Amino acid sequence: MNMAALTGHLQKQAEQSPAASYYNVALLKYQFSRLGPGSAPLRLCVRWDCSPGATRVNVEYGYNAGALALPVPLANVHVLLPVDEPVANLRLQPAANSAPTEQPHPPKKTPVLFPPGCGRLSASWEPLCGPSKPSPVAAQFSSEGSTLSGVEVELASAGYRMSLVKKRFATGTAGGARGYLCRW
Repeated sequence: MNMAALTGHLQKQAEQSPAASYYNVALLKYQFSRLGPGSAPLRLCVRWDCSPGATRVNVEYGYNAGALALPVPLANVHVLLPVDEPVANLRLQPAANSAPTEQPHPPKKTPVLFPPGCGRLSASWEPLCGPSKPSPVAAQFSSEGSTLSGVEVELASAGYRMSLVKKRFATGTAGGARGYLCRW
């Protein structure tokens, strides 16, 4: 690490915010990729049942603590179901024990609390233009306090120390969906 550049960066932050009691500097950001179902912290199994008069989608989900270096909760979890057709009588059922909710219009893109652990989400609707076509279901989430890779960072220097090390990861955004998204 170029300590002169780090010192210069901290001095610049101090000049911009002289009243701050500390300054954060990102020392390491990286991308990590690991394939296979055992590497996903949130597993999804999707089943579509499409007929000309009705569509039903079941999403079974499960938290996989073994995918994390240190098991921590997932936050801001959204399961996204792209619906690329006009529909009627959209019903979402967030968990096996919950009552279904009627949604005459596409749901708004706002955060929804997600049931922890494992369970099932369901959606059903009447397609207005023939049978539905199955599409990929995506999940978005973030987490703090652990990593997927297990990478640790340490500053080995007598003159400097790290007072805070943040570990976090997040999924990318689900893109390419036309129409609207059902969010449970």
